[in-house]
Amino acid sequence: MIKETKAAGAYCNRGNALFAKGDYARAIADYTKAIELQPNSAAAYQARGEAYAKQHNAALAQADYDIVLQIGRQQSTAAQ
Repeated sequence: MIKETKAAGAYCNRGNALFAKGDYARAIADYTKAIELQPNSAAAYQARGEAYAKQHNAALAQADYDIVLQIGRQQSTAAQ
């Protein structure tokens, strides 16, 4: 599990660098890989949603933002 978390973080970091360069398609690919490795990563979904928004794909961006909210609710409920 720790190995997957580290790898997911590495994919997010590279995705962030690609996003900063405006390479949204490759950033999305890295964020997607991070999500595959760590499905409850709200940060990866948030970042991928932002990349989709930069590509003017509102539907996919909204879908990722909805998942971020769902993860937040799950974590909030679990904390109680």
